[in-house]
Amino acid sequence: MPAAHIPRSAGQRFAPSGQDQRRQTKPVPLEFSPALRSNERTSPLLRNAITGDQYIAKTAAQRQALYRARRPHAGEDGNGERRLNLWVSTRTDLAIERLARRYCVTKREIVERLVTAMDDRIIATLDIDAPEWDQYFTAASVTQ
Repeated sequence: MPAAHIPRSAGQRFAPSGQDQRRQTKPVPLEFSPALRSNERTSPLLRNAITGDQYIAKTAAQRQALYRARRPHAGEDGNGERRLNLWVSTRTDLAIERLARRYCVTKREIVERLVTAMDDRIIATLDIDAPEWDQYFTAASVTQ
């Protein structure tokens, strides 16, 4: 049978007749470029490079800083938004979640609706010239 008809494995190379195939392949030493050894020589990623009218992508910290800078002037009326950090009871949290699910809104929207509805109710009972009006709008809060 001629040599060309000898079945070979898929990854086997064809060697000239009379030569041992194992001796033909030599290990290639791996050399790392200086950029792989040190971060100081690396080039910026291609997706962050400035080309034409494209800009470098913002980091998460930069996006968060811009978001927080917009908050004081955000909202429908431009009057801004304020951050409210508080702990509530489990019962209250579950109730807020149920209400939000029932009305298909966020928990934030439910809290805003409940608070503004109660505020509007109280204001409707007060007379503008009464001392209660001034007390309601100027009295110090329980916690500051």
